[in-house]
This record gives sequence, structure tokens and C-alpha cells, in this order.
Amino acid sequence: MKYPTLANWIRFKRVSEDEYEIVDLLHDKRIQVDTYAVWFIRQLNGKRNPYTIDRTKSKADIDSLLDMLKTKEIIRDRRFLSKNIFQTLITVWKPHITLHLRLVSFFINFLMLVSFLPLILFSAAYFVLFVNDISFDYIIFGSVSGLLVGLALHELGHMVACLAYGGRVFEVGVGINFFLPCAYVLMNENHIKKRMRKAQVSAAGIEMNLILASVCLILATHIESLSGFLLGAAIQNIFLAFLNLALIDGFDGMSIMNEILGSDCIVEKAKRVTKSKAMKKRLKKDGISGQATILACYILRTIQFGLPLVVLLNIVGVITWFL
Repeated sequence: MKYPTLANWIRFKRVSEDEYEIVDLLHDKRIQVDTYAVWFIRQLNGKRNPYTIDRTKSKADIDSLLDMLKTKEIIRDRRFLSKNIFQTLITVWKPHITLHLRLVSFFINFLMLVSFLPLILFSAAYFVLFVNDISFDYIIFGSVSGLLVGLALHELGHMVACLAYGGRVFEVGVGINFFLPCAYVLMNENHIKKRMRKAQVSAAGIEMNLILASVCLILATHIESLSGFLLGAAIQNIFLAFLNLALIDGFDGMSIMNEILGSDCIVEKAKRVTKSKAMKKRLKKDGISGQATILACYILRTIQFGLPLVVLLNIVGVITWFL
């Protein structure tokens, strides 16, 4: 039987003889609790029944305390970050952050930053010039495999960049989100002060996908029997990279734009322009430039709604391939 455990992003700080401060490093929150609550929380290790920790308390008292701790995200399942019909996230790795790991991350991040663009340009040209024959027998399997590996490496890219710049990483995992495979990394970038560094943390997953696509394209020119498999993997990772550049909430492109332009980014301005008659009226007074601004805002909003539909159609296409 599985029992709750202390979340790995929680730390305790004693503020008085009878009171502690629970520090949530993931969400940058602080909660004041008494010493009993801290003692109780520390007994939770994922293996111990919480109702046997203090038998002087009633089941209703323990339930009330557990509900509070779950609501505040102080405790969690030992193996699952989330588990419901729409989303299941399984913890794979809780990295122990050391100076050595940060140095390795800094080196890998530097290589990603300086190599992803030259690599994708070189590999594309190399593939076009030197490929002889492509076996398309395994291209679908290559696409599926490339998607799964690409999702994992995408999140590892974010992790590496975050650690390289001094951010906090709590865990990496995989799962299913709305019936689709996914990967995730729990991290906090608030210790990274420079906006361009934060933007690169958001872009690191895209860089990793393009590097993986480059390797697959180069290998496809030399391994003819697996050329279709490798081409499918390369195409899928190029698709993932460009998909994540979309200016849609939750995608890396939006995070990058927010860091570069600030919180009041172009997407938020586009939303306001398309919804406000007064703003459109003022812009029209600027002549052609104002009309162009309004048109650009509508195009951007159309992309935001249209891109998820394109993704859905691609998913349906892959599914019907097997039917």
C-alpha cells in the first residue's frame, strides 16, 4: 500500500520554540506551522501509514491535517507527481545537485548553445548532398521513437540550462498527459537574474531537439537500412522544435518572448488589440502602420488557435496510419 511522503522541494526553518516556517522552494512560498505539524510531516516517508504515527489523534484529525498538507503541496505520492484520468506523471530522477553536476551542465549547455544552429544547417545540407537511397519501411516507427526520445531530451535540455545558470531542479519524469506521451522537469528559475539566460533556459529544449535531429540526419546518410527510421526521428524532432516555438501559453516560444520583451509581451498586446474597439480605433488613426499592426495582431491570434488544430490533425493522421 502506498502512503504520502514529504515533497522534495520542501525545507524547514525554525522561527521560534513552537513554530516553524515551511519553505516551498518550487513555488517560492512560505507557510507558518507549529512544531507538531513538522514532526508529523517528517514521519511521512511513503512507506508509513499516517494513521499509525500518532494514535492519540482521531481519523478525522489526521484526515484534516493530510488534506491541508496536500492542498499546500507539502506532501505527495512517493512515485507519482500526478495521477488521474487525464494526467499521470511518474518521477524518474530526483537529482542531487552538486558543484560537479552544475559544472557538467554548464559545459553541456555551452555546447548546445553554440552548436545547435550550425549542426542543423550542416546536417540538412549533408543529407541532401550525400544521401543515396532511403528505405521508408520504418519511417513511422522512427517518428514514434523520435517523438519519445525527443520529449525526454527536450526536458533534459531545460534541466541542463537551468542548472548551468544557477537555477534549482527538483525532479525529472515522464508520463501521459491527455492520453499523449509527455516528459517534465520541475525547476525554479528565480535565482537566474538575467532575462536572456532565462530565455535560453526556455529555448534549451528546442536546441536539444535540433541537435538530435542533426545526428539522425547525418546517420541516415550512412546507415541505409535504417535511413527511413532515422529520417522519421529527425523530422519528428524538427517538428517538435518548431511546435515549441509557437507563441501559445504553455509553449517555449511564449516563455522566450516573455523573457525577451518582458511580461507585457507582443502576445498580450495582440489579445488586447483584437478585443478592444477603442485600441483599434486609435491605431487606425496612424494610417498604414496602424492598419498593419491590427492585421499582425489578428494573424498572431489566428496562429494561436490554428496551431493546436494542426497538431491534432497530425496526431489523428499517425493513429489512422495503423488502422
